[in-house]
Amino acid sequence: MPVPLKDLRPPVVALKDGFGLLDDPPARQRYISQIKEILRSEDCGLPDLAVNPFKLPKSQWHPNSYCVLLAMGNLHTLRYLLELGAASGDAESPLAKPSIRCLRRIWSRLFSWIEFLHPGNGHVPVLYPDSYDYIEPLVRLFPIIFIDNVRSKIYDLLRQAPSIYRMLIDLWLRYLNYIQQTCSSREAPRVIVMGYSYIIDALQDALTPKDPNFCDQKFTEMLIEQSEAAVGPRWRILYELAVESLLGLRTNIDFVGGPQRLHEIMLYSHLRLIFVFCNEILPITCYFHRFLQTFVMQSHLLIEDGEQARMACLVVRTIWATSEDSRSMACAIRDGILPIMLAHNSDGMLNYDILLVARRSIHMPITRALAHKDGPLSFVQARFGEAEPELAVAMDAEIASRIEIMRSLHPRICANPECTSSITATTRIRRCVCLEACYCSKACQKAHRKAHKAVCIDRANAKLPSDVPFRRPIDAYFARKVAWKYVQRSVDLILSEIDQLSPSSNHLSPSSDQFSPLSDQLAPSSGVEHSPSSDPTSLSTSSSHTYLISIDFEAHPIPLHTTQIWDTVGTGPEPTIIVQITVGRFDSETQSTVTAMRLTLSDLRSTTFVLR
Repeated sequence: MPVPLKDLRPPVVALKDGFGLLDDPPARQRYISQIKEILRSEDCGLPDLAVNPFKLPKSQWHPNSYCVLLAMGNLHTLRYLLELGAASGDAESPLAKPSIRCLRRIWSRLFSWIEFLHPGNGHVPVLYPDSYDYIEPLVRLFPIIFIDNVRSKIYDLLRQAPSIYRMLIDLWLRYLNYIQQTCSSREAPRVIVMGYSYIIDALQDALTPKDPNFCDQKFTEMLIEQSEAAVGPRWRILYELAVESLLGLRTNIDFVGGPQRLHEIMLYSHLRLIFVFCNEILPITCYFHRFLQTFVMQSHLLIEDGEQARMACLVVRTIWATSEDSRSMACAIRDGILPIMLAHNSDGMLNYDILLVARRSIHMPITRALAHKDGPLSFVQARFGEAEPELAVAMDAEIASRIEIMRSLHPRICANPECTSSITATTRIRRCVCLEACYCSKACQKAHRKAHKAVCIDRANAKLPSDVPFRRPIDAYFARKVAWKYVQRSVDLILSEIDQLSPSSNHLSPSSDQFSPLSDQLAPSSGVEHSPSSDPTSLSTSSSHTYLISIDFEAHPIPLHTTQIWDTVGTGPEPTIIVQITVGRFDSETQSTVTAMRLTLSDLRSTTFVLR
């Protein structure tokens, strides 16, 4: 009578390798029966995993120890078994259910060995050249555990052992360092590329499960907790390590060569993992210059591949969406993300990102970033569908106008007409509190004070109301000047609309509660008295009504306006013009509508009026 098999490895390896078994169904079925019989045993044919690694003598905590070597052999066998059970085909694998039952039975023992062998836990030393032998089976085991056919059957076990996600994330971030310590310089590139192919596949499946049992708030909270545990209290390190691993992966891919398409998919998948972390797990809300600068630099190296470049742009867009201020967008623009967006927008996938840059240029830091020393980048090469090229040309003109206004607020010229000093690139410029005049020295500012005092308004120390979407008074003043430039360009149309809305035209008036005035510190009145106009053509508008001009800088890259009559009659001698602007916020997905200026109708008609 034959002795029953107790070792799972021989039939599993024979079935896995499949030499001649496809043409010999009886032999194949014989191996399957043997495997099923072995799996009914107490240790499932994996006796070396039954040993608790943490109870081994410390002398055995070594890559070359006998117990560790045997356990690694069992890990390979278990992986083969799970791959056989998860094999896709027209019918379910005959080993699908037995392999899952086996995994569930030995889970606690298996998890102990994963914890013990993981290089990030520090139980087994990372030594050259022996450590890769125990890292490799661990790396190849993760993808099969998180594949849909397996993960959906053990989701309760994964919930009970959340640190497995931390260990997987740690491998993704630090695998490059582990291998460089354990492999020769000749072998390391091949090992790194092959290992990352397994790690990236496993992490993609782990972070984006299709099973509805995983897609809940508790799962997201668990991912956040384990992601932070993988990098310590400074969670930003996660993104720094992710970019380092991206650079290392690309460098080693170039060294190894091989199937180009597979390597392109790997790089794309690595970028997509960064996108998932930014978008769903650890949003970057604060300014993170080092990561952004390095990431955009890496994106330039990927510019030849459209899919990779677009995914890199989506990562940057996600950071823009979660940032609390304009610095992240300004940094990415300065470092060159916009040319990548423009070059890879053939399918219109990046329209939103490009148009967002144009809309947010109402914020002065964005305009400054767009003002390259060689001139602003043209939007003409972008593809906006039916609207091109008219939209792109109009965007170029609008950006150029804003850059001109921005530069007028940052002159390198002393406002003192009697100044004889030569201003160089290193000269420190002193800005007056009115934000309009600059001086090369305190002496020049003092000498010009008497002449400048009549037109000087303290804007720099103005306290901005909480609903204003700007951080600094100069940013708010810049937006005000952009709005005034728009009014000047559209003055004929606005005057025509006011004439049509005059009370004699019997137009309906908007409700007064639609208007929420802003502090006069940001939008003061003109401060100039005018006598009522005697022009007979304007008699219909000479009553002291208030007209509201609303300029929308957020809904469209080229601002649009509406003109309404406010249903409250003013007390002044002539109609009042209130200009309000709608601006998108960086600290939320909302918009803010604030007052930019108050004028009289005479101010609007005047060709010599200067905004104060």
